[in-house]
Amino acid sequence: MQRKIILVLVLIATLLSFGIVVQAQDAEPLDLVRVGLSGAIGNLDPALSQAAPTYQPAVLIGGQLFRFDGDRQPQPDLVESWEVSEDGLTYTMTLHEGLMFSDGSPLTTEDVVFAWERIREAASTNKVLILGVTGLEAPDDLTLVWTLSSPEPEFLQFFGFQFLLIHPKALIEADENYWAHPVSAGPYVLTDWIPGSPTALLVENPNYVHGPMMIHQIEVVSVPDLTSRTLQLAQGDLDFVFDLAPSVRGIISDDVSTFPHPIAGMYHIVFNLNLPEDHPLMNRDVREAISLAIDRDTINQRAFFGISAPATSFVYPGVPEQLNNLPNGGQRDLEAAQALLATTPFADGFEFTLGVWGTRPGWRDATLVIQENLRDLNITANIESMEDAVAINQLNTDTYQAQFSGNATYPVRPFLGNLFYPGSSWTEWASYSNPEMTELFDSINLELDPERRLEIFHSIQELAYQDLPFIPISERVVLSGTRLPEELIGAVRPGEYLYVQTVAEANQ
Repeated sequence: MQRKIILVLVLIATLLSFGIVVQAQDAEPLDLVRVGLSGAIGNLDPALSQAAPTYQPAVLIGGQLFRFDGDRQPQPDLVESWEVSEDGLTYTMTLHEGLMFSDGSPLTTEDVVFAWERIREAASTNKVLILGVTGLEAPDDLTLVWTLSSPEPEFLQFFGFQFLLIHPKALIEADENYWAHPVSAGPYVLTDWIPGSPTALLVENPNYVHGPMMIHQIEVVSVPDLTSRTLQLAQGDLDFVFDLAPSVRGIISDDVSTFPHPIAGMYHIVFNLNLPEDHPLMNRDVREAISLAIDRDTINQRAFFGISAPATSFVYPGVPEQLNNLPNGGQRDLEAAQALLATTPFADGFEFTLGVWGTRPGWRDATLVIQENLRDLNITANIESMEDAVAINQLNTDTYQAQFSGNATYPVRPFLGNLFYPGSSWTEWASYSNPEMTELFDSINLELDPERRLEIFHSIQELAYQDLPFIPISERVVLSGTRLPEELIGAVRPGEYLYVQTVAEANQ
C-alpha cells in the first residue's frame, strides 16, 4: 500500500513538472428544471402591483443594475463598477460595455432612465430607500449619476427589488402589448406564455452579461392547490417548490429535502380605513380589541406547524430594530379585549368580512383560528377565501373590509415604509395616513447615528400601535422543498426573489 501511495505522489509530481495541472471537473448545467409556484404569472409591468408568483420570476427576466445573490446581498449585474462620493450624496455607476437585450438591441443608460421615470412615483414601488434621490442623469450611454439629498447607507438594496427592472424604452413606447411578450436583460427570456396561463417557459438569455447559467430552461408552473404541489414534488413532476404546506415538513419523500425559509416578513390583518365612518372596523379600539383576542400561539401551531413565530412586534424577529410592543408579549388577553370592546359603541358585537389569500399554505387555517377567537367577543368574521389576483384587485379597488395577508421585505426600513409611508403599496391599500408617521420616516432618512436611528424605528412602531391600521399575527416563514442542490436554484435568504446559479459561480 505504501509503495502505491509513493507511486501516485511521484506521478503527480511528474505531471506538475511538465506544467500539467489536475483540475476538478466543471459542473454540468441542467437542461430543464420545473418550479412550482402558488399562482400564475400575471402582469409583468413593474409600474403596477404584482403578487409574489409574478415578481419571483420577473426579476429573472428583467435587467437589474444590482441583483440579489442567495444571501440577499446586492451584487453588480448590469453595472460594471461604481463609486460613491465622500459625502455619500453621489453614486456614479458605469454599465458594462456592449450590453444587449435578448433580441440583440443595445441596452443603454437611456433605458435605465426611462425605467426610473416610469416607476419612481408608481404606487407599487416601495419608496423608502429612494426618498433622498433628487436626480438621475446619464451623461453618456454607459454612465449613470444618482444624486441624493442625504446619505442613504442602504441605497444599493433598492436595485435588487422588483421595481427598477430594465426593459427597452423603444419597444415599450412602440408596443402597447409589450408586457405580454417582453424581451430580457436578465438571465432568462420568457417564452411560450400567455398572461394568466398556468405555465411559462424561461429560456436562458444568450446575451446575459454574467451567463451562461447552470440551468438552461426553467418551466414555471402555477399550482394553487397545496396538495397538488406536494404530490407533484414527491412524484418528480416538480423539482423545486417555494411554498409548501408546513405540515409536510420532512415527510414528502427521500428524494426531497424540505426546509423553513424566512422571507423577512410578517403576517397581518389589514383594515380598509376608507370604510364608512360608522363601520365598527373604523374604530381604533375595536381593532385593538380584535388584536388582544387573537391567539397567536395557536395560529403558529395549528396553521403553520411551529415554523412561524408568534408576533410580539410589527417587525420580524432577529433584527435590532424590532420593538416588542404588543401588549402581553402578543399573547391572547381575552379579558382585556372584552373590557376594551365594552367601551365602544359595538360592545354587543358585529360582523365583518375577513378575506384571505386562500392558495397560500396555512393562511386560511389562520383565519379560522381568528374566527374562532372573535366569537368570544360576539364578533362574527365571515371568511372569504380567494386567489391572489382577486385579493389584490380588492385591495386596489377598496372593495374589502379586512384581509389576512402579509408584508415582506428587507431591510427593516423599507419593510416598515411599505406599511406606513405615503405612496407605498400597503399604505395605499389600507388608506392609512398620519403626518407624524411621515415625519418620522423623513427624519430617519437624515439620521446616520445608529442609536438615534433605533430610537426612530421604535417610535414608528409605537405610533403604529396607536393607529393600528394593521394587526401583526406572526413572522412569515414558508416551507420550501427541492430535489436539487439548494445553491443551484432557490429563493434569496431572507426573501422571496428567485435566484439561479451561474456556471462561473458553480465552478469557483
